Amino acid sequence: MEIDDKQKQEYLDKHLPYRLNSLLAPDLITFRRTLNISQELKLKCYQDSLVLEPAFEISIIFGRSLLNFLGITYDSKSKKLIKYSPKSDDISLINIYPERDFCPLTEDLIVENYESLCTIIKLANKSVAHLTSTESNANEHSLLENARKTIYKLTLKYVPDINKKGIWWHEQVGQ
Repeated sequence: MEIDDKQKQEYLDKHLPYRLNSLLAPDLITFRRTLNISQELKLKCYQDSLVLEPAFEISIIFGRSLLNFLGITYDSKSKKLIKYSPKSDDISLINIYPERDFCPLTEDLIVENYESLCTIIKLANKSVAHLTSTESNANEHSLLENARKTIYKLTLKYVPDINKKGIWWHEQVGQ
């Protein structure tokens, strides 16, 4: 699918930053707990599962979405990351940068964080996006923060023209 310059800019300025914000929302909430804010605000806002749990689940779905955008998916049979084959109406990295290929599976960030990236896609497919009998466990949950931060780094690396001003993590944490 071809996109024009206006659509490309919309993805760089709006859609991708939005997905990164949603991806890192639970991490930003927990980061803010470490700041010097009042105890009342900590109790009122950041221990409320009505905010944190949905943010956590959305982060898993958007993690998968961003990995697919970068050209990466998970094969449940082989239990390996594989190259994603976008559908005809999917917008992906190669729509934004037609002269480039997808993020290679040999990328150092992927190799170093392989298990956590497999886990976030697996959980998105089996525990969050669909109602299944497969339940996630504490070990899998322990890998998700690393997966989210790796996806963030991969996105910034492979989409260097993204508007960072709209990305909360970049603005508030600076990483």
